[in-house]
Amino acid sequence: MNKVRILPPAEAERIAAGEVVERPAAVVRELVENALDAGAGRVRIQIEAGGLERIRVADDGAGMSAADARLALQRHATSKISCLDDLQSITTFGFRGEALPSIAAVSRLTLESAAGEEGAATRLVVEAGKLLREEPASRPRGTTVTVEDLFFNTPARKKFLKRPSAEFARISEVTLPEMLARPQVGFRLAHHERVSVDVAPAADLRERIAGLWGGRVAAGLMAISREAGQMRLDGLVSGPDETRGSRRGWYLYVNGRPVRDPLLIHAAGEGIAGTVPRGRYPLLFLFLEVPGDTLDVNVHPAKTEVRFAERGPVFALVRGALKGALAPGQFLGQSHGLAPQVPAAGGEKGWEVREEEDAPAGGRWQPAAAPPAQVVTGEEEKSFFQRGSLAADPAPGEGDRTPGDAPAEPGSPPVVLAQYRDCFIMAHDADAFYMLDQHAAHERVLYEEIRAAFAARESSRQALLFPVTLPVPPGHAGSLETVLPSLDNLGFTVEPFGDDSLLVRQVPARLSQERALEALHDILLLLLEGDIPGADESAARERLEHRLAATMACHTAVRLHDTLTRERMTEIVERWLLCRDRLTCPHGRTAVVRWHHGQLLKSFGRA
Repeated sequence: MNKVRILPPAEAERIAAGEVVERPAAVVRELVENALDAGAGRVRIQIEAGGLERIRVADDGAGMSAADARLALQRHATSKISCLDDLQSITTFGFRGEALPSIAAVSRLTLESAAGEEGAATRLVVEAGKLLREEPASRPRGTTVTVEDLFFNTPARKKFLKRPSAEFARISEVTLPEMLARPQVGFRLAHHERVSVDVAPAADLRERIAGLWGGRVAAGLMAISREAGQMRLDGLVSGPDETRGSRRGWYLYVNGRPVRDPLLIHAAGEGIAGTVPRGRYPLLFLFLEVPGDTLDVNVHPAKTEVRFAERGPVFALVRGALKGALAPGQFLGQSHGLAPQVPAAGGEKGWEVREEEDAPAGGRWQPAAAPPAQVVTGEEEKSFFQRGSLAADPAPGEGDRTPGDAPAEPGSPPVVLAQYRDCFIMAHDADAFYMLDQHAAHERVLYEEIRAAFAARESSRQALLFPVTLPVPPGHAGSLETVLPSLDNLGFTVEPFGDDSLLVRQVPARLSQERALEALHDILLLLLEGDIPGADESAARERLEHRLAATMACHTAVRLHDTLTRERMTEIVERWLLCRDRLTCPHGRTAVVRWHHGQLLKSFGRA
């Protein structure tokens, strides 16, 4: 008896369907994409029991004739392409001809479709992939697909599904990218009798986002637009004041197709680095257009994966576009009522202050929705932080201003007010009130100064009055010789002392002895436990220098609960103003928050 045999058609259909239809959300996505490919102007999605009992997707698209409807239920029947080469210019979501037959193979499916305006339609009833009956129907132009008892004939798949509410949450997640891909299409999504989303056709992406997340979120998004060769990237991104705890707010598209591509995710992550705290992610909507012959969309039946022929240029385009969109001037210009003026004669960039918008109609007090603090960042924020001297409040009698008065002119430097609980530096200017995390801000200052010293190969040091021995972590005594040059470059003069210790003779001049030894312990672990890159490994060297500088800065910076004088606070803030990346410390913690005067007025119910 032969060991190799051909599976019965029904079994093969159900097995193949598993790649396309893994849960109710996949059914919804496939049916919605079919509706969009048909040119729908409105799509209605009705879900029952998380999609396990019923999924109904209705559209007003082109519809199908009776013959086309029958063919659409056959595997690999498609109107999107006629040969493999057509994939290089594909503009539709679907193209494989697998969705409908795969769904029909694991459910009870009813398809109604009309291609004309006269009301004549066709109804097909299918169970487990078999056509039970075909009958005439009456309906407007378009198509309605009803899927019932999903996975009734594949109980192994059904038992892995979650409760209905969780399955509907997943359906909501997969339909959002479709709604964003075609803002000109109206959508209605309901679970049982409860409407989850109901958005009218929108003029553009920003208007669609306003319909989904609200006008405040949409208004705060910054535009992304950049070209490189034959590639183009457009989109929107939120500023550091509108972030999430995960990447669920990232919507990525390639040639109009929603994707979850690791290359784009990594490039976007590099683009936002240093602009938001670690572990936080802005809302992101990216639409990448590339020539069809440089892209492979036929990677997986789910069609959410793509492959790029040239990964490097794509990575550089996405990373550079995001860094440009999140540049300080862009963020301040759109989030804080500032508009860039024509540069002055000296080349300095000026700003003009626009009036804050009035409070929302009705003026209702909603404590949970109080205006959020704005995170300050950037190199061009001339209206808020001047690079000149930063004056503290004068003592009474010193000048015309009393302590706490706002500077007379917009754009003048901020004034240090006080220290709050020995943790935060409070300051204000004509436009806003600021609180700086004293450790994070000082750590950012020291980090950038240390990196500059690395680049200049400077390592000023001070000798210890009495040399100190430092134990070597167990198991690493044999690697000491490899790390001594790196320690010397950092300003530590050390030498082996016995088999398991180091003798420390000199430490960096910027560190006290106690903190120098703390830093040396951590740096030694980094060097011994990490790979020591060679001269040709510039990226690895960059990562190592970042970690070393961050470690030294952390040990050197003032700490929370350190009491600071007014002069010390002023000196820290002045140096912080010169930093390139002011939003976070080197470890990604927020360094400063900002409340615009208009926000404070609204928080207290004042216009």
